[in-house]
Amino acid sequence: MNESERMRHAEGGSRRSFEERSLALELEQIEITPESLYEDNQSEKARNLRAEWRENRARGNLAVIDKCSDARSFETSPENSTVIPSIAASGPIEPFTRVYEDNRSKLIIEMSHFYIPSFEFGKNPGGCGGRTAKAAHIQNGNGDPEKEGDIDKFIRENVPHSDVVINSLYRASLIAEKTDEKLVAAVAQDHSSGAYYVIGFSEKLPSGALKSVSAVPSHLLFENLYDPKTIYGEGIPYIHRQEIPDELREVLEANDKRVHELFLEFPDYAKTQSIQNPSTLIMSTSIKPVRTRFPQTFGLPGSFFEIRFGRKKIDDNEIVDPKSLSSALNQAHYPIEHSARNHDDKSKDFSRTGNILIDTGDIDLSLDLACELSEKPWMQEWMKHPEHKIIVSQTRGGEMTKAQYLT
Repeated sequence: MNESERMRHAEGGSRRSFEERSLALELEQIEITPESLYEDNQSEKARNLRAEWRENRARGNLAVIDKCSDARSFETSPENSTVIPSIAASGPIEPFTRVYEDNRSKLIIEMSHFYIPSFEFGKNPGGCGGRTAKAAHIQNGNGDPEKEGDIDKFIRENVPHSDVVINSLYRASLIAEKTDEKLVAAVAQDHSSGAYYVIGFSEKLPSGALKSVSAVPSHLLFENLYDPKTIYGEGIPYIHRQEIPDELREVLEANDKRVHELFLEFPDYAKTQSIQNPSTLIMSTSIKPVRTRFPQTFGLPGSFFEIRFGRKKIDDNEIVDPKSLSSALNQAHYPIEHSARNHDDKSKDFSRTGNILIDTGDIDLSLDLACELSEKPWMQEWMKHPEHKIIVSQTRGGEMTKAQYLT
């Protein structure tokens, strides 16, 4: 898919040839209870997806998707993916080193996102709240650590740059340093169409040297030489398909197919992407994609905002990595504060986010995390709305065994 085709998709130019559905309507109709989540998780569809995921892992055929938590950003093939979401795709790397290094995955995709309908030539594309907040931090001299909120602390400490290209390439390079001869790609997803732009890739050669290819001249990636007029002067930079490795090209071809299906199925797809308004914030230790665990509830793009906890096992007991715990709680500030603030205006971001699912391998751990989250002042504002609910659950190997409301 070339750039003009991506623009056409973003403008809703795809043709429909079968029964159409309304994405906006179906997102509004999502209902979530502990019982419905359990039934979804135990469904034949969910079991089949998890079985396929395990087969792909055994064959070393998984792609690690290190992506933004944004509800509009999605992996193409959940049965082939391991997902690590964080705000601006910038969470701590160390708690997930074992995932990046796992030889049962064949490549890693670092995926930022943007919104092409608002794109202006010569300017850094918007669409990611985390990067927008980073730009404000830079403008304000990185803020005052003594007065900042939890999400401000996360952005100051973790988000390297407000630019979609630089942010992606920089993080991809950091991850590549921790892998052993594995392909690492920097990809930007236009969330108005779902289309992928490959902006760079790196792989370690047998000699140990790092081979890197970028759609942007390397000198423009230095802070003092940053020039969006040059980077975006002719549009979103990307590497042509014939120049990328075969395993990455396969991901793009699968994405092309999925994007085409979305536009055929949902005529209003592009129109629903101007804001994110998921029903649920999911905080989980599982690296299996949400769509393999709850395909009916969270199968639609835009249905959930996700933050990952890094985990450790000590004497067969699962604990959350302390650095990851602090980071995840700070990140939760962003959707929860917006949800409480925008509650009465359903046209705004997160105004329909009335559920939080905390899902780990131990129900007691999930309860502990929920209680710690509940102590945050911004969380207490969200909990003032009686229809807002927290669900805690226990899921092992992708199989949910316990789920209940936090009371």
